[in-house]
Amino acid sequence: MKETGIVRRMDELGRIVIPKEIRKRMAIDNGDLVDIFVGDKKIILTKYHPLSELSTALDYFVDALKDVYSYNYLLIDKELVISSSLKELIGKKISKEFYKKVKDYLGVECPLSNLNLDLAKTFNFDVYILAIDKFSDIYGYVIIIDNIITQKHKEFCSILNKYISSII
Repeated sequence: MKETGIVRRMDELGRIVIPKEIRKRMAIDNGDLVDIFVGDKKIILTKYHPLSELSTALDYFVDALKDVYSYNYLLIDKELVISSSLKELIGKKISKEFYKKVKDYLGVECPLSNLNLDLAKTFNFDVYILAIDKFSDIYGYVIIIDNIITQKHKEFCSILNKYISSII
């Protein structure tokens, strides 16, 4: 484990402020979830992504849906591709530019190239995006990718979104 040389005092409520430099390096933003581990006289904080914990269950669910729908999809959290029909994309980082623009494209068909994803170099398709949210917290996005977005694509996206929202 790497030493930071930073010492903080705990307040009367047991709170410690994580320095800005560390939050920036770990890409921890206000409202992000943090997992706390204890062992060997150490407390370890890690950024928590509920969707990454569910990737196996999601893969099974999507595989079951493939009999009815055979669409390319991406499931992303706030940093990377968690699950995808395009297996080579799983684990790829998503650009910060995407997150700055995504709110403008929720529930709207648009060219993939509009989103500044590195994937746009690979695919010249349209996308349809829904936010995965629960109690007004956004955990990630479901993205459908195809030549033409139809009502069936939107239905698939909605089913996947509702399933994920129900298990997080």
